[in-house]
Amino acid sequence: MLKVELSRFRVKKGKTAKVDEWLKFLNDNMADTLLTLENEKMYVESIHREVIASEVVMIPEKIRKQISEQDKLFRQKMLNLDVLVV
Repeated sequence: MLKVELSRFRVKKGKTAKVDEWLKFLNDNMADTLLTLENEKMYVESIHREVIASEVVMIPEKIRKQISEQDKLFRQKMLNLDVLVV
């Protein structure tokens, strides 16, 4: 089963250069980026940028394999991270 995620967030004023830097980093390191996507069971990830009323808005779109609750708990334990389940 696939899970489609679409979100939108505003970039803080003065931080668009940081966003550009991050996107350039991802593109410049595509081999590592693709490995990360594979590990996250991600089939598609695209990031759109829009300017609304002079504010920059980022719109990430993701299509991934649905991850079971057991997988989420395992990853949380192995990575020792707090995971927000949506």
